[in-house]
Amino acid sequence: MNAKRVRRFQTLQRDVTEQAQEAMLNFNVPFSISKGFSGNIKLGGKYVRNFRDNDETQDATVPDRDMYGSAFIVIVKDSLWPELGLENIDRNLGMRAFLFENPDYDIGDFLSGDAGVDDFYWKGDISKMKHYAELAKENDYYLSDIRESVQYDYDYERNLIAFYTSAELNLGKYVTLFPGIRYENYQFDYNANSTERYGAYLGDFRSEAIHDDGNKGENWFPQLHIRVKPTEWLDIRAASTRSIIYPDYRAVSPYIYYDSYSGPTMGLGNTSLKPALAQNYDIYASVFQNKIGLFTAGVFYKEIDNLIVSSSFRTKDSEKINNRWELSQTKQTAISTWINLDATSTVRGFELDYQTHFWYLPSFLKGLVLNVNYTHITSETSYPYQTSVKEGEGPFAKTVFVDSTRSGRMPHQPGDIFNLTLGYDIGGFSARLSFSYTDDVLRGVNRTYKELDSYTDSYKRWDFTAQQKLPWLGGGLQLYLNLNNITNTTDRTFTSELGKLSSLEYYGRTVDLGLRYTFHQKPEYQ
Repeated sequence: MNAKRVRRFQTLQRDVTEQAQEAMLNFNVPFSISKGFSGNIKLGGKYVRNFRDNDETQDATVPDRDMYGSAFIVIVKDSLWPELGLENIDRNLGMRAFLFENPDYDIGDFLSGDAGVDDFYWKGDISKMKHYAELAKENDYYLSDIRESVQYDYDYERNLIAFYTSAELNLGKYVTLFPGIRYENYQFDYNANSTERYGAYLGDFRSEAIHDDGNKGENWFPQLHIRVKPTEWLDIRAASTRSIIYPDYRAVSPYIYYDSYSGPTMGLGNTSLKPALAQNYDIYASVFQNKIGLFTAGVFYKEIDNLIVSSSFRTKDSEKINNRWELSQTKQTAISTWINLDATSTVRGFELDYQTHFWYLPSFLKGLVLNVNYTHITSETSYPYQTSVKEGEGPFAKTVFVDSTRSGRMPHQPGDIFNLTLGYDIGGFSARLSFSYTDDVLRGVNRTYKELDSYTDSYKRWDFTAQQKLPWLGGGLQLYLNLNNITNTTDRTFTSELGKLSSLEYYGRTVDLGLRYTFHQKPEYQ
């Protein structure tokens, strides 16, 4: 137990302010030129403003190779809290963890034996840790952590102006066209901080404000949908659309964090990021028959330019971070940032969906409901890849980093998605038992070692809902029951395709039982 150490006490206060304003105006003009040619013309526009301010304050005392933290340990040991049992051995690499442990805390069977995890816990005594932190505050040894208090502070404003025009054109009895085009103009206005660590202690940081309003642009999005309905039971649709994926607020932030003391390492946003643009193609066919139900099958394909991904690499070349910092020329700086991929990414797949109500079955079986959906997805893109190579031989051989590319699937794209719902409806009663499955997903790509790519595990989950209308208060009263995550499924992440477990997140099962009342608005008659 003495090997475990408490190395840091900290508190974080985060103040977040968010504002959003949106205004829109739309028009719809019907027309009819002849019996075989009619439809609607739509046009409109909108303005969207989003504002967010994030102010973080973190204070800490660090009993691990910190001058102020070590000095406070001496005061606690000698006068403030001698009964805690601190000794001189606690001054260098953190305090012995058992001093802050509650050995009587019962964790039950939580995590026991799951994925090889068993009996690894440190049973911390929260009251002891709080008391230690309070003593540090009262005696001015609870200091501001400038890095954590400043590097995540920001405010940004995003302004978006858009307008569109589209039409619904009925070409005879069986064919309908939906052409259209949309225009978007966006701009980010961002304030953040540039922070540098230059020493070992909490106060060994310097910071200055950064402002950037140069991330702006405009895009056009043409689209064309066609629907062919040759019979009452068959509906065929095809579409070509263009869409946009804006960068995350952190990715496009001008913030910089540079560690020149223990690095050099640097984390920074990329103010030159472009939104990702996708060209989408879809073809779907639906068949409906009263007893069979609704069956839909479709294929899709999309090409994505400027896909945004996180990226970590080593370099001496300041141009690779858009010359935002003069990098060291004696050592490689480890960079963590976001980039637009140069290669065009592709996604293709198919979807099958079946919905039916067995109303025609005898007796109580007529209340059965079935919904099934399956999607298969294949994606591919090309990532920057950096390998290290030694030039020469012996202990003084120079190491250089060589940039290339490697292919792989896109982040956040599962291979398979399956959903099944079995339901029952009769009278005022309705129930649904649902199963969902999502295949494993690539979360992060390591630029140097593909063995360090990170993934989420496949996810399986069962849920149940039921509701019963009650014959009071005009039929608006309803009893409901929700059972969520019946099998207590965890979110699991792992490193490498070998499945090396990196985290488990338990959300547990939840049960909702209650009464719901729905107000019914009476129709207005003229």
